[in-house]
Amino acid sequence: MIGDFHYSREPRADAVNLRMAWRDSVRMGSLVLAPPLLERLAAGDYPALDAEPMGFPSALSYALFLALHAGIPLVLTGDSSVWNPDWGRLSELSAAGHQSLPTRRSARH
Repeated sequence: MIGDFHYSREPRADAVNLRMAWRDSVRMGSLVLAPPLLERLAAGDYPALDAEPMGFPSALSYALFLALHAGIPLVLTGDSSVWNPDWGRLSELSAAGHQSLPTRRSARH
């Protein structure tokens, strides 16, 4: 088990969002990033890879790295059937989208 993860049916502006999907029976993920985060990543020479589908393990690894680097939450979205419960628990966020997420501000940003 990796840990507990937030899940929202819709991407959130205050998070690194990882959209889960199936492609030909293969688990895939694509990042959905808010414009301010895209700008910060570009300024730091990090490839954002926004919306480019990739294998789910790679997508999850990169999304987690970006969330830690930016000091903002990671939220999984999209088709929850992609998620393997052995990886951890998905905690669904409120449908209203007003549930606040914990953040950690980096001293570098």
